[in-house]
Amino acid sequence: VDVASANLSNVLVSGFGAFGALFVRGAATWQGGGAVDNLGTGLEVWAGAATLGNIELCRMRQGLGALEPYGAVFASGASVQSADLTVCDNDLYGMMHDGATAQHTDLVARGNRFAAVWVQNSTSFGLSGARTLLEGNGFAGVSVVDSTGVDIRDAEVRATVSRLALVGETGSIRAADGVHLVRTVAALSDLVLRD
Repeated sequence: VDVASANLSNVLVSGFGAFGALFVRGAATWQGGGAVDNLGTGLEVWAGAATLGNIELCRMRQGLGALEPYGAVFASGASVQSADLTVCDNDLYGMMHDGATAQHTDLVARGNRFAAVWVQNSTSFGLSGARTLLEGNGFAGVSVVDSTGVDIRDAEVRATVSRLALVGETGSIRAADGVHLVRTVAALSDLVLRD
């Protein structure tokens, strides 16, 4: 959707290739429903703003195409506010943030093959809420690279699964971290990290 604004209420998108939902440049509000059982990315917000509440972003699959399977991608200056998202069982990342700002409250992310939340090149990122639970994700519950203004609090991360990630052109690292920070200054408080 490339419009000035869009409001979605209890919309469920399923069975699509490439993107379940794509918001470009405008402002979007999505309450209830979600993107489930798609190939590629469930939800992408590109250079716009989105307010998301009580939606599910689960079971994005690789398929035969070139698009990687993310529950959500927020990129190119996107600004996202969310509450009560469920991001689960995706073939790659739960949520990818690249050059985006975001505040997520009461996120539940389970069983994503790679990090539940990946953030890079961000100037503002927050994850909070007493109901925030990141469980059984690969490599890290939250991984943040080359970012500032990061605040992670009131969350529980448990049972992270060991995975190998590529670093640069020839390197790799294996991790099973609750929170993984690289060249990032972050405020961390009231976290519960469990094996």
